[in-house]
Amino acid sequence: MDEADAREVLPARPRVTPPRCGIVVKAKTPLSFLELPATPSPIADRRRIAQAFGAVLKIARMGAQLSQEELGQRAGMVRATVSQYERGLHQPTLRVILRLSAVLGVNAGMLVQMAAGRLLRSKPSGEGDIEL
Repeated sequence: MDEADAREVLPARPRVTPPRCGIVVKAKTPLSFLELPATPSPIADRRRIAQAFGAVLKIARMGAQLSQEELGQRAGMVRATVSQYERGLHQPTLRVILRLSAVLGVNAGMLVQMAAGRLLRSKPSGEGDIEL
């Protein structure tokens, strides 16, 4: 089979280019709050996301009138782990978010939505949009 025959038999594949920094990647779901502002690098994105969630976690913990120690014990982790989440040094997994939200008596989706809201309000000056 020569090259001309191959073109007739095989359809051309569309060329896919990765999104560039500064382009909004819109979710095809009703979760429009996930269209977040961008930062210069994926590592900075993770850090900002972790810090935003940590701030929300701390507010929820204080609202429930729990210490880090009490929250950690009830959620099955040590105080230092709760502290690291609140300071944005680590990101909790979905399983951990669900455990924390159950102990705090709040909806896990609400915690995530509040963190996304904080990210939208804290858009770095001069930056584009975040890529998820």
